[in-house]
Amino acid sequence: MRCKGTYGRRGNFSAYFGSALLVALLSPGASAHALHCHRDQDESLSTERPTFTNSSSVVPCRSLQIESGFLISTEHEQRGYDAPEGLLRFGLTKSDELRFTLPDYFQNYSSNGNFATGIGDLGIGVKRSLAATSSGFNLAGIFALTFPTGAQSVSSHGYDPTIQILPSQNLAANVSIATMLSVAWPTQGGSRNTIGQSSVVLDWQVKKPLDVFAEYSGSFPSTGTPQHISDFGVLYRPSRRQQVDFWSGFGLSAAAIDHFVGVGYSVRFDL
Repeated sequence: MRCKGTYGRRGNFSAYFGSALLVALLSPGASAHALHCHRDQDESLSTERPTFTNSSSVVPCRSLQIESGFLISTEHEQRGYDAPEGLLRFGLTKSDELRFTLPDYFQNYSSNGNFATGIGDLGIGVKRSLAATSSGFNLAGIFALTFPTGAQSVSSHGYDPTIQILPSQNLAANVSIATMLSVAWPTQGGSRNTIGQSSVVLDWQVKKPLDVFAEYSGSFPSTGTPQHISDFGVLYRPSRRQQVDFWSGFGLSAAAIDHFVGVGYSVRFDL
């Protein structure tokens, strides 16, 4: 159910694609730059998990980051789960990363309703750092496309793009705020539905390996009813390149999911 571009069970929109930018990144000049990139070996892990709001940070150059999780959700007395919520991120340059969202498996425990059972769609995309200042302000952009590779009952059966803008600001040494402005064009019922999404998350580093956060996220479809969600969670980093997360949330509007709870694990390999 954890869909970064929209809410729903019709595919995973946390995958990202920008064809023009992708071509530029994979051009000979960009590839040569990637081979000679400079990286801060002590840079700590920064993930997209577990919030709806994606991070404004990119994976360090020539590093592979794997993010995964398990989510149980309930809506109108219907229950389901999805896993592994797999996201692969690879640093192409100091400012760019290539992303693959692996197909999720969705399991429905009810005989009817909005939750479908089967494998979701595959996604590919790119993320670019657009600004990073000494005052702690960061800005990134994500471009995405999902492909109709999933099961009949789960796939959107379309090629669905998503665009996201991700600003963040450090408020203090251990407090930061991040927002996300997103527009997605998912295929629903054989036609396009433009969905805007905005979210804001406040993160507080309680102690060096432990963070807590609180988040609001709203989804506003051109066809359908707006959905509002609140969630909170904990991030624990046993090392600079590993993270364990726990989060839970609930709907603030009738059209939103009732509640959900999830756990996840992320790790980065510096190649």
